[in-house]
Amino acid sequence: MYGKNKMIFAAFAVLAVSACVQPGPSVVQSTAPTVTYRYDGTQQQFIETSRQADDFCAGYSGNAGLKETYRNGPDYFAVYSCK
Repeated sequence: MYGKNKMIFAAFAVLAVSACVQPGPSVVQSTAPTVTYRYDGTQQQFIETSRQADDFCAGYSGNAGLKETYRNGPDYFAVYSCK
């Protein structure tokens, strides 16, 4: 019985921690050599879109350049082009 309670507590702890973690930027469109990310509008996630775009463009032997940013309702978007 004690082991079962311990497992239940561990499961709740994992759920509580995962509920606090904000999801990062996500790709909403990628057509080489352009990639678009949705992010939450914070500077931290905007910087992360830049890092992810650099990784994306590395696959095309290029560097990411910010093409535009825009907002649609509560969502923020950053569009990068590989150079």
